[in-house]
Amino acid sequence: MPAHVKQAALAEKPVRKESAAKTMRPKYVKTMSTVKFGGVSVKMRTPTPTEIKKRVAESRAAAGRLINAIATPGVKLSLKKTTPIFVADSKNPKLVIRKLGGEQTLGEFQNGIFVAVR
Repeated sequence: MPAHVKQAALAEKPVRKESAAKTMRPKYVKTMSTVKFGGVSVKMRTPTPTEIKKRVAESRAAAGRLINAIATPGVKLSLKKTTPIFVADSKNPKLVIRKLGGEQTLGEFQNGIFVAVR
């Protein structure tokens, strides 16, 4: 076979592809990500799609619990009887009412100390 015919025949042959095992890439490659919070940068491993789905599900569950807690009116404080509670006076915004040991006292704060006005 003449040389020019051999070259033409070689050119028409399909190029042999590498084996599939060598060319396959993993579905997820571990990479690093940088997350910035204001002036602070944190470098961490990028989460896998499975990890992201799991964290999103956990966040939604936590948000559901938070909504239920917020929807419940009122606040329950478990305080000792010797702990004072201060409430703004609705008639005079400069005064406060101190609730302590079952008694209510009208007063104000002077230099950070409660002083009764009556």
